[in-house]
Amino acid sequence: MRIFAIDPGNKVSTAVLFDQGAVRDCWKDANNETMREAIKTHACHCDVVLVEDIESFGMEVGVSVFRTAQWAGRFEELTLSLGAEMQYVKRSDVKLTLCRNRTAKDKNIRAALIEMFGGDKETAVGKKASPGPLYSISNHAWSALALAVTWEEMEKDRKPADEDRRKIEEARKGTPFGG
Repeated sequence: MRIFAIDPGNKVSTAVLFDQGAVRDCWKDANNETMREAIKTHACHCDVVLVEDIESFGMEVGVSVFRTAQWAGRFEELTLSLGAEMQYVKRSDVKLTLCRNRTAKDKNIRAALIEMFGGDKETAVGKKASPGPLYSISNHAWSALALAVTWEEMEKDRKPADEDRRKIEEARKGTPFGG
């Protein structure tokens, strides 16, 4: 599965291109117009474009949160205008999927990703002389990568359910309950 995952911001956003379980490219703190250009280039070649959804936690928020939401909407509008699939992923879903705990912090999510991609920091991230699969990931790119990995995990869970639903519909054909 080829995924373009975006951690949106009010002025700059970060994205990763994740394909077949590996980071293929990374845009770190790119201004939002540059991110729009990256979407134009990559969205049509991806199975899905993901944007981190903004969730309310009952606290007051400032202008930057509203600006971030506006940019997320602009990314959505652009992606859909290109005919590509776009989905929002909640941070709480990332926490639950990767850490099995909705109260997990960024450091827990990062640790879970490092575990998935090598078991320890030296293997997963590596060093300049011997880079690991997550060598290009830092700061907000961890959030973007977490979106992509979460989506893949959620898709694995959805596919058996979709197959079960198809089998039930097939079995109902020709019965009083089916079409």
